[in-house]
Amino acid sequence: TAHQMSDSGIFLDDADDGVVRGNDVRFNAGGLQMDDASGNLVEGNDASSTTGIGIELLGGSLGNDLVWNRASSNGAVGIYLVDDAPEGPGNLLLANTATGNFSDGIVVAKGGHTITANVANDNGGWGIVASPGNVDGGGNVAMGNSEPAQCSVIACVVDLAPPDTAITDRPDDPTKSTSATFRFTGTDDTSPPSALRFE
Repeated sequence: TAHQMSDSGIFLDDADDGVVRGNDVRFNAGGLQMDDASGNLVEGNDASSTTGIGIELLGGSLGNDLVWNRASSNGAVGIYLVDDAPEGPGNLLLANTATGNFSDGIVVAKGGHTITANVANDNGGWGIVASPGNVDGGGNVAMGNSEPAQCSVIACVVDLAPPDTAITDRPDDPTKSTSATFRFTGTDDTSPPSALRFE
């Protein structure tokens, strides 16, 4: 946990092939920033409620997987990718949430990246704005953004239906047991199975 910093809560500079997982970098000037940092897995971090950008990948930051991160209620953009990937692997944005940001939810300024199953609702600009040359992996959802088109270049589904979830096994009700096991299934009409996540 890194709160109340005068800069980003986490800053990776020339840091390659690492894992940045499960960090709380809310309430800073920026959430998570990467510069010339490649081949990293950035997963399950909360980079929300900053005065700036939630997650920012600057020049030379390629081949990173951004998965299941939250970048919401920031003072600028939720997630911002600056550089292009003309040769070699671009970055993967998979199942991130960027909602309620002052500006756009997700911005991919140049091409060569893959954008799949992200949620970008209720932002002050676009839900997702991407330059030509990016890969639309499908399943991106955007609604309630100030820009009526919701998404640029990348196709977004306006999803008004909640996922269909069913509990298939549970403890007796009532029970005196101090431990419990639940089993469940779920489907969603707009998200591919690889993007489903339950909490």
